[in-house]
Amino acid sequence: MITPMRGRSALGAWAVRALVVALFALGANTALAHGDVHQQLTALTQRIHAEPADAALLLRRAELLRQHRQHARALADLQRARRAGLPDSAMQTAWHVAMARLAQDRGDARSALRWLNRHLNAPGHDTALDAAAYALRASLHTQAGRHQAAAADQAARLATNASPEVEHYFALAQAHERAGQRHDALAAITAGQAQLGPLLVLRQWALEFQVRQRQWPAAQAVLDSLVTESPRCEGWLLRRAEVHALAGQGALAQEDIAAALQAWQQLPAGVQATPAMVALRQRMEAVQQAVQMR
Repeated sequence: MITPMRGRSALGAWAVRALVVALFALGANTALAHGDVHQQLTALTQRIHAEPADAALLLRRAELLRQHRQHARALADLQRARRAGLPDSAMQTAWHVAMARLAQDRGDARSALRWLNRHLNAPGHDTALDAAAYALRASLHTQAGRHQAAAADQAARLATNASPEVEHYFALAQAHERAGQRHDALAAITAGQAQLGPLLVLRQWALEFQVRQRQWPAAQAVLDSLVTESPRCEGWLLRRAEVHALAGQGALAQEDIAAALQAWQQLPAGVQATPAMVALRQRMEAVQQAVQMR
């Protein structure tokens, strides 16, 4: 039975719960990037000594312990947090996600999935943390080869996220592609562009999905715009040459290779000598040789 939080002012409880929401919604080892983990654990432990029934503090410490691979201590804190009481849907979501992450870290994918299903299949679980829960369940489905289920969870993750990020659309596109849903994969990237704007990374992803799906005119149109807009176009000229070659357009590929080599030669000597530019020149020469041999 869920019981209210004891021993805290309303403002204090709200503030700590907000921190828990932020911690779990990010989903990665964010806490480790902000200060020394030992200092954070010491500070949390001192607060927990003063407020031993504060479930939010226990959840935060459990997450730090999990990230520090102290699984037994993390589990003890999570069990203690549940006994202390989870007063609202955000805290309850955080607890289920935490249990699932801990089970996954310990190699128990079945238990991790059970914790997530118990939460996500329950009615009325619309909280800021649902996106993290769907993302974690999608990763479990992917590991088990259930790619259609992973795609469904990635779509749900986007639908429940008030501020989707570019990586979320790519994760959905990847899930669709693994499931053999190539049209849906490209549609996910297109949706990302509609939501976030024509970001370069989304245009690059769209291009690579189009190439893998052999949508040559669409891929070439993306490359045409990138060549025109980019102040440094040698790399995009090379990529367009590669796409022309794949599409059987040898003459156009040769034109782009010549233009790419010319653009490379116009770079300052110091830039040409960098490892990246040396590798790019070698790639240009290899593509040029391959096109000439066809």
